[in-house]
Amino acid sequence: TADKGPIMLQGDHGKVWYRNIRIRPLCTAKGWTPLWNGKDLSEFTAKNDRRAKKGLLWAVEDHAFTNTSAGGGGHDIWTKASFGNFLVMYQYRAEPKIHGGNSGFYLRDQWEIQIHGPRGGGKRESKHGDGALYSYFPPARLSNNGKNRWNTMCVKLVDNKITVWQNGILIHDNTTVPSRTDNHRVKPPVFSKKPFKLQGDHGKVWFTNMKILPLPDSK
Repeated sequence: TADKGPIMLQGDHGKVWYRNIRIRPLCTAKGWTPLWNGKDLSEFTAKNDRRAKKGLLWAVEDHAFTNTSAGGGGHDIWTKASFGNFLVMYQYRAEPKIHGGNSGFYLRDQWEIQIHGPRGGGKRESKHGDGALYSYFPPARLSNNGKNRWNTMCVKLVDNKITVWQNGILIHDNTTVPSRTDNHRVKPPVFSKKPFKLQGDHGKVWFTNMKILPLPDSK
């Protein structure tokens, strides 16, 4: 368990100015609950409501879980539990391909944080690239760890305000997405309780070390 204490700003020497002081959540502190038990997928459910094919599901593999489809056509999966406001942490890596592996992590089943495997020459932020709030906002900077390496995400959602750190770097800061990322005509409520969705019907992706810290519900 991490210790807690104040931050001290020294002011008894020379003149100094402070501004823009921020705190990044410690994703290993007390109170976090695993979203995945590390053994099986009993905490998730799958639906056949997209272009899913029988037998192309998810499996546990090397201390992670992955969609077994290598070329699309697999299932998306959802957590059985629903959540409102929270901090969530997860680690992922995507299949490195010429065009990059493609997946996504959906907050409240409506706002996608894009997962895209490394591309050759991909050096610009994109609203469809890795770390984007899909189809709306590119990450503030590129912070993917690169080919075949794990990436650590820490995400805070309060009402409809989304803050995202990728590998310890702030890439979205209290951002409001005006609609669902997969359907711009649908505007979600400011607060609701819904499951997480993990996209599995595109490229191959691996997830591990998923955990959540629930925050107080909005009135």
